[in-house]
Amino acid sequence: MFSKVLIAVRVIINYDPIKGTCTCFDTLCEKVCSFFQNMSPRQSTSTLALFAGLFLVFVKSTMSWSKYDFGYSECTYNTYHTNCIGTDGYQLHEKGMGLTQFPPLKRRENCLVLENNEIQEFPRDLSNYATLFTLNVAKNKIKSLPDDLDTLSKLQILDLSANSLSGLSASTRFPHSLEALILKGNTIQSLPTGLEIPGLFVFDLSENRFTNIPKEFCVSKQLIRVDFTQNKLGDISQYVDVLDECRNVNEISFCMFTDSDYIQCDCNTLGPMMLRKPAFQIGTPLPNQLVTCGATSVLSNMTGTQLYDVHIDDVSKACPLEREKGGSLTNDDHNSAQGNISDKGTICMLITLVVSLILLR
Repeated sequence: MFSKVLIAVRVIINYDPIKGTCTCFDTLCEKVCSFFQNMSPRQSTSTLALFAGLFLVFVKSTMSWSKYDFGYSECTYNTYHTNCIGTDGYQLHEKGMGLTQFPPLKRRENCLVLENNEIQEFPRDLSNYATLFTLNVAKNKIKSLPDDLDTLSKLQILDLSANSLSGLSASTRFPHSLEALILKGNTIQSLPTGLEIPGLFVFDLSENRFTNIPKEFCVSKQLIRVDFTQNKLGDISQYVDVLDECRNVNEISFCMFTDSDYIQCDCNTLGPMMLRKPAFQIGTPLPNQLVTCGATSVLSNMTGTQLYDVHIDDVSKACPLEREKGGSLTNDDHNSAQGNISDKGTICMLITLVVSLILLR
């Protein structure tokens, strides 16, 4: 069908309505050409405009629909390293110096590296450190965070990996400027309700003591990387609804990293990931460790299939679901998207027809 449309378009491009000639290399082309040759120049011009308009609507609808035909792709895991942001401003590096407290800033530095010391707490007055963009206090002995952390109003990267944090307090106010929060290698088991870090892109909770993915992980609507590797989460299939509720305001699917290399391929799991724009993609730490459909998958024909190779058409055919009161993702979302596009296409077609009829008069 599409090849025939292309031939017709070629005729439209090569047809001269004044001379009534066109260049053809096949029978179908000649038939379409003769159709135009039987018209007056005015009629053929208007008809060409109509055909071109309909073709543009067809192409636009196809392109728009592709936005909803997502399929699936996996994220690539890269170990996160905390570096000082930018090259402007001063940096203070006091790594492995045996410090037990924050040193004073000497030149209103923008980057402070206190990795591998003996620091147990933040200073009471944080206003002296308000110029910092990057704060690396990894490998210390910090047990809690101050409530007024938002005093560091310019802070973009906070690395607290390998400390003694057993949790976060709901009273801690994080700066809105914060883009990366690294909590790797602590003993955190849960997150407080109401925790918000609206500008956060990177949230590293790896090597902690989580036994599930709490809904409170969604501290920002701008997340692009969430790391739960080296926690005891089990099958990630059970967290799909929680993950799907954390939707990026920029319509970017965030990368969720776990150690699990399999997922149960059933309609409840694959629906949120494939029948509408997914809120998340899944990745594992090893570059060649791709997520596959588990052995107990309900959709047995997909068992052992790499998730990357599962196609949206297969899911749509196998999962003729309807939206439930609980808000589970269904085919309705997929179909309504198609319906909205079809409505727009119909309006465009009607406008094109009206214009063409006017020209034909």
